[in-house]
Amino acid sequence: MELPDKPSIAVLPFENLSNDSEQEYFSDGITGDIVTALGRVRQFFVIARNTMYSYKGRKVDVKVVARELGVRYLLEGSIQKAGSRVRVSAQLVEGATGNQIWAERYDRELVDIFEVQDEITSNVVGAIEPELTRAEWERAKTKETENLDAWDYVVRAIALIMEFSKEGSAEAMKLLEQAIAIDPNYARAYGHKAWLAIWRALQGWDEMETAIEIASINSGRGIQLDVNEPWSYIARAFIGISTRDSELSLTSSRKAIELSPNFAYGHSVHGLAIALSGRGADALEEIELAMRLSPRDIWHEVFELHYAMAQFQIANYEEAARFAESGSLPSPGHLFPQLLLMAAYGHLGQMKKGQQALQRLKNNFPNLLLTSENIVQVYVLDEDHGRLLDGLYKVGILRK
Repeated sequence: MELPDKPSIAVLPFENLSNDSEQEYFSDGITGDIVTALGRVRQFFVIARNTMYSYKGRKVDVKVVARELGVRYLLEGSIQKAGSRVRVSAQLVEGATGNQIWAERYDRELVDIFEVQDEITSNVVGAIEPELTRAEWERAKTKETENLDAWDYVVRAIALIMEFSKEGSAEAMKLLEQAIAIDPNYARAYGHKAWLAIWRALQGWDEMETAIEIASINSGRGIQLDVNEPWSYIARAFIGISTRDSELSLTSSRKAIELSPNFAYGHSVHGLAIALSGRGADALEEIELAMRLSPRDIWHEVFELHYAMAQFQIANYEEAARFAESGSLPSPGHLFPQLLLMAAYGHLGQMKKGQQALQRLKNNFPNLLLTSENIVQVYVLDEDHGRLLDGLYKVGILRK
């Protein structure tokens, strides 16, 4: 059977390993909830649950099932109850090879069965999306350019975006435009293009006014094509962040996670919007949720940056420095976490560390000329932005 032109997955019925037939409803519930939740992820093709129940109670070969259903990936798992505790194991495999892509085990106290069911579903689905994206990167790299489809161009673009570099993001923009040329109705490509336009302008690489125009047009087109595509709303949230429009950033990021409740990056952006509006303490829980949903996420360093920005807003400079450093070291081409790190060190009076961070910045950006005027203001409150500049003055990157 021919594979769909986007990531395709089937969820095999989770096996009940307990010596208790009454736990069948729990394993069936987990299976059904995961299928439903994956179905909300717009870029996935998910086999319906009724089809999958035909495999219930059977020993199956994942390669055979993948061929029969025409899917690239399979999720399988088991449930075992012992006393008041339950263990749920899950693994994601590639259908063609049977190779394991991801696996996790969840041990929970079974106090409220429905609460446990919801929590495990959220964790599994939150983890699967970035793992599939990572697997799709590898697959797309092996394909010849003339055989790429729109989804291949998008995943190649995402891989370049994750380099957090001027050159990589420029090439990513070209790939997204190629995806749109191949499929002018591909809503997610428009959403990513809109987001990337704003992100590049926030780094100082493009004019913000032009970027806002590009982002507005493309996010609007994405929503017009698919009102349920969360990336178009993420782009709208970044338009709000770049213009210090809290209402737009908050309502747009909230809409993204309403459409895709297990979208870890969406939760992190919503937390960022809350923090930038002046409510850093309220933002922490939302960003922590993103980290719990997807602890190995491709955007994990960005989650740490958002967390650092929330901590900085509430003047918790030690935590701001800790998370800004862990978020910046794997992504030397990403400017803002390095600025935030130095500002936090400045407020802490840790000048030696601040100078070390400044030297890293100079190594990463040898031609960078920073002034208080060209550091984009993303904190809505003037006093928050002022504290950022003040920390940079203290560490010596800015001169009064």
